[in-house]
Amino acid sequence: QRLNTYGVPQQTVSWHCNIDFSFDLMKLFNFWFFRENREGLPYHASTIDLGYSYKNNMLITSNIEEHVHSPAFGMTFKWDRASVGVNFSVDFRIKNNKEYIPVNELSRSRKDEIYYENMPEYVSFHERDEGYNLSVVYETDVKWIYNIFARFYRLTAFPIYRLEYTMNIKRYDYNKTVSPEPYDLHYIESRLTLDLNKYIQGGFYSKFVLEQYRNRTSESVSREIFSYELGLDFSLIF
Repeated sequence: QRLNTYGVPQQTVSWHCNIDFSFDLMKLFNFWFFRENREGLPYHASTIDLGYSYKNNMLITSNIEEHVHSPAFGMTFKWDRASVGVNFSVDFRIKNNKEYIPVNELSRSRKDEIYYENMPEYVSFHERDEGYNLSVVYETDVKWIYNIFARFYRLTAFPIYRLEYTMNIKRYDYNKTVSPEPYDLHYIESRLTLDLNKYIQGGFYSKFVLEQYRNRTSESVSREIFSYELGLDFSLIF
């Protein structure tokens, strides 16, 4: 990528892997919520999700290597026609020097001179920070909207209402980086999905976002941006 027209291109190579486990709590426990589903009783389901992902970012033209370790935990409960899900993860980020472009002039290709000259003063460093991610989702069908439509038109399915809250805090240490943006993010999305018939699907949605930028010295909030979006969309399915 090139950050500006006359700037020196930057090259980054990334790879990642992840592993996930899901456990059915309805088969592990047998009390209270965790009971056998039988005819005549509201449907119950619950799972726990455990995961771990690793990402390696090689900033070739900056001689920097970043390792990102992200353990994750999630839990979902479903009863009747509603569900609640919670997911939480932590990003442990470690940055170190690595000589993708040799510091020794005799070992360095002449084609790499322009990249080396545009690096900051080459000193050994080690940076470590962590970020936190939280997501909470609630979803249910809305029978009373279906009943209102049923007076003059029968929908093909119950309308589905979904409410989601997402939080990302400490997206990189504000004192150590400027990209990606190290602000705190709070995001709320609400959506009502309507299947008018088997060929037309759509609904209404709203999004609210609060972004908080922090002072580099005191880490207090120095600027806040609040934005929102309201809309509707429909899809034709053939």
